[in-house]
Amino acid sequence: MKLSRLFHSSVNVLFPVICDVCGKKQAIYPLPICRNCKERMLEGNPPPVRSLEHLRAIWSCRSYEGAVMKCIRGFKYRGNLRLISVFEEIILNFLNENDIRTCSADLIVPVPLHPVRLYRRGYNQSELISNILSKHLSIPVSRHALVKTKNTVPQMGLPRKRRVKNLKNSFAVVDRLNLLGRSVMLVDDIMTTGATLDTCAQELTRSGVTALYGFTLARTM
Repeated sequence: MKLSRLFHSSVNVLFPVICDVCGKKQAIYPLPICRNCKERMLEGNPPPVRSLEHLRAIWSCRSYEGAVMKCIRGFKYRGNLRLISVFEEIILNFLNENDIRTCSADLIVPVPLHPVRLYRRGYNQSELISNILSKHLSIPVSRHALVKTKNTVPQMGLPRKRRVKNLKNSFAVVDRLNLLGRSVMLVDDIMTTGATLDTCAQELTRSGVTALYGFTLARTM
């Protein structure tokens, strides 16, 4: 542990990198952000619990703004996978301070990416978040229960009606027997209008899931 700290300190001194978020202070290796920005993310407050037509409750750890927004974009679009350790700290703090464990979910299901997008990105950010939840809640992840069948245009910037239309018939359940009569926590990185979560939840409901909950790292306010 001491050698690891010494190595990180040496890298920070010899090869200083400016923080991706504030653009002013030095990043703390191996993270691409500075200590102040990391602390702001860890100290943030979660938005209120939401619900949608097919989801009883949706928990989100942080509002999608400021340092949180910039880090999620870096994680999602620029391959900054080193940020996963910060996200795990945020999620663990959230779990320790909120009643999410009371939902008693049987399975965690990540919102899937279309195979083309998954190939280009190299990872599904929702699955990585699901793995963190699984680790701390001791709930298994069902990675292939839900698939994305249409390579839809990105949702960013679309109003809710366009988002719903864009997502129509774009998800399918492939593991119905494993889902029948189960309680599921659906996981995504960001919730904006809730169209993606609700569309996925609708498909899961049709497949016999008895209770559906949602979890996102962040949510727009």
